[in-house]
Amino acid sequence: MRSVREWRAGEPEALTRLTSAIYAELRRVAAAVLNSRSGMETIQPTELVHELYLELPGLQELDIQSRAHFLNLSARVMRTILVDQARKRMTARRGGRPL
Repeated sequence: MRSVREWRAGEPEALTRLTSAIYAELRRVAAAVLNSRSGMETIQPTELVHELYLELPGLQELDIQSRAHFLNLSARVMRTILVDQARKRMTARRGGRPL
């Protein structure tokens, strides 16, 4: 997967090419992640993909082997995003300071 290798090597436009090439797949992954949860999520698949984009620069150093590996990693990050959002909601409900 050339785009992943270029992105990991630090090429500035590689991440844009990579995410553009698999945007539809990332939306499908996001929808599947949301569907597998309890249904209490208020986030849409597109918004979840955009939240993922904010996390991708921190994953640049990982040894991503293939497109499937990238998508699996993306799904894991999406689940983490949802857990973090749920924790923030629960903290706010209890009257605590948001994290």
